[in-house]
Amino acid sequence: MKLRLCRLLAIAAFVCFLGSMQTLAQNAYVTNDGSGDVSVIDTATNTVTATITVGTAPFAVAVSPDGGTVYVANIDSDNVSAIATATNKVIATITVGSSPEGVAVSPDGSTVYVANQHSNNVSVIDTATNRVTATIPVGSEPGGVAVTRDGRTVYVANFLSNNVSVIATATNIVTATIPVGVNPFGVAVTPDGSTVYVANAGFGANTVSAIATATDRVTATIPGRQPARRGGGDAGWQQGLCRELPLQQCVGDRHGDEYGDRHDPGRQRALRRGGHPRRLQGLCR
Repeated sequence: MKLRLCRLLAIAAFVCFLGSMQTLAQNAYVTNDGSGDVSVIDTATNTVTATITVGTAPFAVAVSPDGGTVYVANIDSDNVSAIATATNKVIATITVGSSPEGVAVSPDGSTVYVANQHSNNVSVIDTATNRVTATIPVGSEPGGVAVTRDGRTVYVANFLSNNVSVIATATNIVTATIPVGVNPFGVAVTPDGSTVYVANAGFGANTVSAIATATDRVTATIPGRQPARRGGGDAGWQQGLCRELPLQQCVGDRHGDEYGDRHDPGRQRALRRGGHPRRLQGLCR
């Protein structure tokens, strides 16, 4: 449960709100990775009004600008579920790359961008046909993805390569790669499009990188709150943190996430479904 909470805190895409300007009614769409479904919550009454079966281990969720469709990235079934909000039914299941973890819709609603964690690329979906029209190579283990308000640029946080890929939507080509902090995960663009904020989740280096979109350069690094350490040095702190979580043993290697992926992908995938982002999962088993 604590691991699942960590993951909730790591990315805000678990819950998507959908509202009507006329009725002021509003629904929240919440992914349930363990049960493979999405809960629809009426926020006026705070009750679940529908449960929609999707793929395996649903994670990120995004809503189209017109409120007509919700897109859910299913990590373990390597696809995206498109849900019609008028009926709360799945109207399409779109195969993408390996372990889709982030999803964002363009401002005009014509395109969905999906960050595929294990295939190190971004799938571009045409919403008119619900088909993948392009696949864009990015960095290692992409997760967070965001689109600028003008729809011209997509920013993708690459967890293991410690950078952000900048994609021009007109060409679907990476035009810049921006070094940021350790293990970038969440990414968001300001409403005026001038700045991108990237949350860096690495152990002992919790920071937020501010990127100026005019130059695609980091203009500030904002320190975050550091967890209390136990014992001496990073290793002691990591072991203390692991003891606080419902896991049995710690791995001493600071880059255990990469080690675990190579030597036991099945265990890593199982941990990712219900836990904290990759780095902690690699350190604990």
